[in-house]
Amino acid sequence: AAAREDGVNKAARYAVGRWVGAASCVGVFGAMLAVYLATMRAGMSGGDAMEFARCACSKSVPHPPGYPLWTWMLRSLLRSRLLSWMRPVHQFNVLAAVVSALACALLHQVVAKALPSNTPRGVRYSAAWLSAVGFGLSPTVWLYANQPEVFALNNAFCALLLYLTLWVSECPTSSRLAVAAFASGLALSNHHAAVLYIAPVAVLILTAHAALYKGSVLVRSAVAFAAGFVPFYVWLGFVSGERNIHSWGDLTTPGGLLRHILRLDYGGSFQLAANELASPSEGLLSRLLFYCRETVFREMTPLVAPLAIVGTVLTRSNVTTRILVICFAFYILFFHTFANLPVQSPLTAGVVARFWMQPNMILFVLAGIGFARAVPRKLAPAAIVAVAALGAARWSALDFHNDTVLDDFGRALLERLPRHTMVLLHGDLFFNLASYLHTCEWVRPDVRLISMGLMTWRWFLRGNASKNYPGVSFPGERFHAVAGGFTIEQFLDANLKRMPIVMCGPIPQWQNQDYSGAARFHMFPFGACSRIFYADDLPNNMVEAFQRSVEQFPVLQPMDRRRHRPGSWELEAYETVHQSRLALFDQMGPELGKGDPDLVNLASRLADSILGESFFDVNATDMWHAAILYGVQSVDRRPVEAKMYNTVVRLLQRWPDFTDQSASAIAVDKYNPWRRQPIQYLE
Repeated sequence: AAAREDGVNKAARYAVGRWVGAASCVGVFGAMLAVYLATMRAGMSGGDAMEFARCACSKSVPHPPGYPLWTWMLRSLLRSRLLSWMRPVHQFNVLAAVVSALACALLHQVVAKALPSNTPRGVRYSAAWLSAVGFGLSPTVWLYANQPEVFALNNAFCALLLYLTLWVSECPTSSRLAVAAFASGLALSNHHAAVLYIAPVAVLILTAHAALYKGSVLVRSAVAFAAGFVPFYVWLGFVSGERNIHSWGDLTTPGGLLRHILRLDYGGSFQLAANELASPSEGLLSRLLFYCRETVFREMTPLVAPLAIVGTVLTRSNVTTRILVICFAFYILFFHTFANLPVQSPLTAGVVARFWMQPNMILFVLAGIGFARAVPRKLAPAAIVAVAALGAARWSALDFHNDTVLDDFGRALLERLPRHTMVLLHGDLFFNLASYLHTCEWVRPDVRLISMGLMTWRWFLRGNASKNYPGVSFPGERFHAVAGGFTIEQFLDANLKRMPIVMCGPIPQWQNQDYSGAARFHMFPFGACSRIFYADDLPNNMVEAFQRSVEQFPVLQPMDRRRHRPGSWELEAYETVHQSRLALFDQMGPELGKGDPDLVNLASRLADSILGESFFDVNATDMWHAAILYGVQSVDRRPVEAKMYNTVVRLLQRWPDFTDQSASAIAVDKYNPWRRQPIQYLE
């Protein structure tokens, strides 16, 4: 009777434990989903996120390797009309938030399962919360939970693969291995980086459990893997066959599909950039040091790394710990050997940092184990307080729910264009924002958007060019200075008399060394872009032309240095606008000599905008020219001389060696050379 009673008690405790564990897991999911939804963007984000959104709307193929599972999920959500009252990008952001919260919940389960069965319940789930929520509140994880990038789903799959690794190790059967293989196939159909989990784990499990190393078991697992991996790439091949607008590659042949899957256009699966953007000077050691510094001090709090080390040392004989450590070491060594983007540039360093979420997940698991083993039981609930404080500290820097910078920038590119304009776009900032608005939200359906990057590939014109780009003439097979190709000069000659042409972003000279047409065409500043004219056919009324260019600039929210950090796409938008204003100001210079008062006033307002952008440098020449403008205006509007004086003082503080004597007279003697009187108005 006592034995039966003891058995009943154990069963009851086990059932209660499972319910508590489930409640804790659901709590993590709910808490993280609430955080992500509260800080989620209602509009556009930068980088590849808008490419995925556009491909979901137009049913087209994203850049290699295609990311078919994520693209299919976005398209399915859009077609389901479950969230039809939202903008398409808002729907996609919600899906990213849900998937990111799911990743945190799965990570909670990984930590709970990795701890020994005799771990007190409170300690177990406190450690699980610390790891899962701490990971979810990491800046990069939180950032990508706010946008429809592929990394949210990759995090969920990586957490699932970690859980399945423990599950298979716990009871190594062929059925469990097949389930893990199927999940691995799904993970790889979403993102190739998952293979850096799958490969070492598969080797370790098969090595440790010889019973699984049989032909029948391996064949069964291979079939399960193919069932997860192949269908979505087959679907992507059919999508490619429809040759919809802005679709990348030709996946209708086995060779084309394999080329896309292996990312051969970028040099291989783990090359993050094509050769022209790569950084051969940065070696493995410098990349690893950069990773360690950024991970310890930015992605995680300084306490996480010591806890991970403690967890590793105290459980070093545990099979689970060994698998995690080997997987982590394999990932960071392999990835940083092949990741060829420069990490010294903030924007490209941000691209590299997206791939750190996967190894950092392992560090958070090890930190949870270290917390459970090293922290006294009475202090275990402090984990909840710690992660809550972490969220509060990072909230303002990652709260994008009212941030419209990229929306405003993208809309300004399109909304004020002349009718039936052709827009040549180069660079993710311009192309992805504009093409999303044009394709998904039907902003300015009359204009023609052409990616100058896509136009360089042989497959670009093999599709439905007449359907996708009506009225556009392509004088060759592709935009490339090779046999059968065409130059920018030939392309402009074929189209400029038919329609207005605006170019946003630089000509991709890094691909084809195409400097043709430099003497025959003039790129006139047009907001953040340039309108192209024949050099002998510039606008007759330059004041009106300059006015239209100024009106084309987006009106952006004030910059927030907490959110708009170096490497962010928002900062890239601000800097693009600033540089475009400087280019327009420089181009106004020769015309200002004619003394047109309307142009002087327009240039003065433009100078106000440039000098008011305190986050960006203005060179000495432009600052002095702004002071001259203010001085000229002060003849008729005396209070303006205060701006003249302040600008010159700022100039001399920044460049003490500036030699113009008039500047010294203004700043030191407080003399206005244009009014030939002492300065009367000072602020």
